[in-house]
Amino acid sequence: MKTRYKIEQAMEHYACVVDLLSRSQKISKAEEFIQAMPVKPDASIWASLLRACRTSGDMETAERVCKKIVELNPDDPGYSILASNAYAALRKWDKVSLIRKSLKDKERKKNPGYSWIEVSKKVYLFRAGDVSAPQFEAIHESLEMLYSLIAKEGYVPDPREVSQNLEEEEEEEKRRLVCGHSERLAIAFGLLNTEPLESIMKFY
Repeated sequence: MKTRYKIEQAMEHYACVVDLLSRSQKISKAEEFIQAMPVKPDASIWASLLRACRTSGDMETAERVCKKIVELNPDDPGYSILASNAYAALRKWDKVSLIRKSLKDKERKKNPGYSWIEVSKKVYLFRAGDVSAPQFEAIHESLEMLYSLIAKEGYVPDPREVSQNLEEEEEEEKRRLVCGHSERLAIAFGLLNTEPLESIMKFY
């Protein structure tokens, strides 16, 4: 790239390659690429790989990547929460507690995730678990109905999405947490307030 296009490689360029490999589920190649980088990869590089590991279920690589992220950027609440959630998926609750205690001790907190949706040229904002959301009751009724329908087709919510240490018998609570994400709330609201086949525009 430098020779042909006279462009110096920056961290963003390496991040793009890692992201492309990760999204293609080429986890091993992405990790090899990172390790062969001529510059020291930052936490954002490893974070791209970690997200792909969780999606693909490659939790062995995820654990290695978690260690890298925590070592590189222990004071960043966003990366710390990302690592904490990955450890939760691995059911390593001691490490989850350690990271969250560190965040609490430093009085750092990740900004809550939001999702936006545009319906009839108006934008609505949703946050996970926000009972003040518009049409809150109707949204949850719709999610319950959708969950029942897809459960009959064999769908089971991924418990790795739940970052709390819940016992196996607490399946109802796991389902509530998974189905209560801001993205799902926004989509349910869109389905309630649009006509069949009408496009929905969501941001998160």
